[in-house]
Amino acid sequence: MNTAYIRETSVRKRLFWIREAQRLGVNRACQKLGIYKSQFYYWKRRFTREGLDGLKARSCRPKSSPRLSRRSLVLKILDLRRETLRGADTIAVLLNSRYGLKISRSTIHNVLKREGQIKKREKPPKKKHRLRYQSERPGDRVQIDVKYVPYRIEDGTLGRAYQYTAIDDCTRARFAWIYNGHGIPYLKDFLPKMLQFFPFPVKLIQTDNEIIFTYKYTAHKRTFKNELKEHFLTGFCRDHQIKHHLIEPGEPALNGKVERSHRTDGTSFYQHHWFYRMEPLQEKFSLWIDHYNHHRPHWGIKGQTPVQKLATFGLNLRRISHGKNAKYSLAA
Repeated sequence: MNTAYIRETSVRKRLFWIREAQRLGVNRACQKLGIYKSQFYYWKRRFTREGLDGLKARSCRPKSSPRLSRRSLVLKILDLRRETLRGADTIAVLLNSRYGLKISRSTIHNVLKREGQIKKREKPPKKKHRLRYQSERPGDRVQIDVKYVPYRIEDGTLGRAYQYTAIDDCTRARFAWIYNGHGIPYLKDFLPKMLQFFPFPVKLIQTDNEIIFTYKYTAHKRTFKNELKEHFLTGFCRDHQIKHHLIEPGEPALNGKVERSHRTDGTSFYQHHWFYRMEPLQEKFSLWIDHYNHHRPHWGIKGQTPVQKLATFGLNLRRISHGKNAKYSLAA
């Protein structure tokens, strides 16, 4: 057969070996081509049995894998995946804490991939990010931000409800509360609750530049001789001996810890629970925040929970769940 009709380069190469052996002999052909005689005879036997198809490369994948993870372990991994919707790192921690099994994250990742739990996706190019930072002690920096609830609430302002969130930069301990409106009156209620909840004194509050936090970038109507009226948060921080730090405009990544926690709320809470009234929403959300602080591993603090991180400083965080036996679950 004319080799011009053979597309695969590797097949044409091996067919050339066989023709050279017919022309020169096996010994001289192998010396000329720089291959072992055992290699030549291997391909010649396959060519004799199967023709050109025998010269094509085949998968080296074994038909059986005796070291494959046992099925009982696979079922535990899949159950935790369905329960938490988390990745291999978190599942490894939960396997250790619940069943006493120390399984590497790579093994868990391979199980999830083999069972079709991980979908391939193209990663967007990484943006240039500022140098990350983390405070050394609890309370040195608390990030605060506001997020709207991503569905309609009947008793909210024009159908809207808003989540006020504070997160400690060092331990990732979080306090959040949902209000049926957005503005300074709700901030006045949120800040004292936050100070009462955290078991450490807050030394610095960091926010963005929205009008709810500052008048610095707003032409406020109630001004006198071009001097801005003092914002409530400015006076609150002065009265409680707290510093107020504003991030640079247009740089939300500087408030990244609270922004990232809002993304976690979206994927782990709001996508699974739908409420139309404030009371059941706040009750279920309180269970979620309690779960976040006490049970959910956080990889920004090396797989610890915020409560475990606080314990390294000799601090305890009170629970805000409703009832002793109430626990957060994905079921509404």
